[in-house]
Amino acid sequence: MDDKSFAADVLNKTIEKLRLKKDWAEEYNNIFKDLFEQGKFDNQEEIYNAIVQGVKEK
Repeated sequence: MDDKSFAADVLNKTIEKLRLKKDWAEEYNNIFKDLFEQGKFDNQEEIYNAIVQGVKEK
């Protein structure tokens, strides 16, 4: 499986799971809030760059 297929598969599975949750938007926001509070990322761009880097390494 190439990187793009892997990333698309992960995103599709994540979206599918979030759709099954009644309060998916709240949970989605909490994921990012948790990352910010842990000090792992300062903004959404850093999260995006980390995801891109992770995909490139696979």
